[in-house]
Amino acid sequence: MRKLDEATIGEMLSREGYDLIKEIGAGGQARVFMVHDRHLCQDVALKMYIGDEDDSRALLAHEYSFLRMHDHPHLPKVFDLRSVNWNGLSFIWFTMELCMGSLSSRLSEQEVSRALATGSDITREMIKRVRSNPNPRLTAVRRYHVMELRQRILCIIEFLDVLSFIHMRELAHRDLKPGNILVSPQGHLKLADFGTARRVVPDHNASFIGTPEYIAPELWPSKDKDDEQPRMNRVINSLLADEYSAGITIAQLLQRGDLPTSLRDLPELSHETAIQYVMAHRGGVFEPVQIPECVQTPSFMNDVLQRMMSPKPDRRYGNISRCVTELLTAVVKDDL
Repeated sequence: MRKLDEATIGEMLSREGYDLIKEIGAGGQARVFMVHDRHLCQDVALKMYIGDEDDSRALLAHEYSFLRMHDHPHLPKVFDLRSVNWNGLSFIWFTMELCMGSLSSRLSEQEVSRALATGSDITREMIKRVRSNPNPRLTAVRRYHVMELRQRILCIIEFLDVLSFIHMRELAHRDLKPGNILVSPQGHLKLADFGTARRVVPDHNASFIGTPEYIAPELWPSKDKDDEQPRMNRVINSLLADEYSAGITIAQLLQRGDLPTSLRDLPELSHETAIQYVMAHRGGVFEPVQIPECVQTPSFMNDVLQRMMSPKPDRRYGNISRCVTELLTAVVKDDL
């Protein structure tokens, strides 16, 4: 995707009825901007791809179509899809409701430090609470630091609620992680980034799609030529792969952002090296979660997560609604 400065993009968007406020994110081949929609008379998020590559344009259009067709309190609302040519460049974008950032970015060390230094708002309440800590810049290193346990549990319930909704429609997300979970101005979750979502079909050659530390073991490349069940002969169930990714995400939320120890270095590795790294953990990456607010290890919660994160797909629950029931039961039994 061609990288353009904000002034050039702002000039083009102004002709289309949008006032550019600032760039608020980027991922894959897309960039996300906060703009004021003069037609709707409100600020919205605008997700854009610049270029003529058919696959990238199709992914953006696919994501818009998916969100347009499915209405749920924890899916972002979309408004408009446009494709224009301007000054010899091709643009495609859609607009959607504006959120406060993702779970992984809005409370990261970098975001907190920037807000403290510049006064820009993540949320006023968050900055106030971080500033009240004796050493805010040190403690903000741990993600989700300002989210209390009850808030994190509510996040988990809302996350699984919308995941159950899409699974009941035989759809798999295929890239579940905190970075793809947005937070609305009211504090509710919005599961986003459905460019790689697909209808579930028996798949003998599923793609290695997603972020390595969240990808289920059955999607990893074969470790060697003598693999007892070569990847090309495996029938992949994308819903079960989603359940594994959801387990990693939930463990991360409970631990204020900490991944299982064996996965914590993956974001610093190249994609190819990360693939080799996860291949070395075919026996599973589960480790008992340690909730910072709790003295004792939550044994019932860990039983649920261990099953969700099983390296063997047929040992997982196979039903997100059941995961919700088991997790809520564990919350009560562990007195969380």
